[in-house]
Amino acid sequence: MKRISIGKIILLIAMTTLLIGLVGCSDVSKDGKKAFKAVEKYQKEHYPVSNKELEIVYPKLKDMSPFVEGRSTAGNDTWQINGVYTFNPEKVEDLGHEDPHPRISYEAHIELIDGEYIVTGYTESLPIRGDLDD
Repeated sequence: MKRISIGKIILLIAMTTLLIGLVGCSDVSKDGKKAFKAVEKYQKEHYPVSNKELEIVYPKLKDMSPFVEGRSTAGNDTWQINGVYTFNPEKVEDLGHEDPHPRISYEAHIELIDGEYIVTGYTESLPIRGDLDD
């Protein structure tokens, strides 16, 4: 029976861990990443005041759950992206939450139309923004 040195075992474990890490980071397709960027752009453009006033922190791509990919009735590629963001509860009146780190979930629908990623639907679980962005 041939013996394997400890150094080779450690090297093998390190390389395996690195490869698993690389594969785990690339679980979102290139188009999925572009769809996520479209949601980020939508959130920045539609909610500039409330994002700042309520100290909203959106999740990063690496923190997201898998996207649902599909096809619209027009034959365009689509994505459904669900996420959760945090905010400063002291900035929201009559919140009714005791949680010091409340979270709001959102759902975005993105469609690839003529080469452009368009957010066709966006909803949030709790309306905390009020009329800040009107």
